Amino acid sequence: MLTPGERQTLETSMKVNNVIWAAMLASLGVYVILVNAMEPPESGTVDVGDSLPVITYALMAVSVIIAVLSRYIKKIMLGSPSKPSLLSGATGAGANKDMSMVAKYSSTLMVSLAMAESIGVFGLVLYFMGATRDVFYLFIAASALLIITYKPKMSELEDLVKRTKNI
Repeated sequence: MLTPGERQTLETSMKVNNVIWAAMLASLGVYVILVNAMEPPESGTVDVGDSLPVITYALMAVSVIIAVLSRYIKKIMLGSPSKPSLLSGATGAGANKDMSMVAKYSSTLMVSLAMAESIGVFGLVLYFMGATRDVFYLFIAASALLIITYKPKMSELEDLVKRTKNI
């Protein structure tokens, strides 16, 4: 059971995490506005010759790898319910241990969101290299879906804090 002070700490952390999450998602909207406000580049701002399809497929493969790795990295950073995280941080008791878990959750969220955001950046870069808007939108959609799946959850943070109390 969480004390009122612990609950307030978690709620404050979640507010900050939700603002960061919303900003990361909104940045994808900024990319879309930017691309729609521009004239399509005729040959791209970077001369890549005939290698654009190869670069596009390579970045698609990298994006899939990032999506899979970001899930795996999140599990590693937070640990599983049956064992402590590999990144155990502070080993103090009480509030210090709870704060360590809150900080770890926030750090893990930032890493996951940054990895998801990179997929959208790949699409933006490809667009500037001469790829079509359809390719750009594909990358943006994949990035947005991944970011949405990483929305901070109070229940997840509560479970992590409770788990550290039981260890």
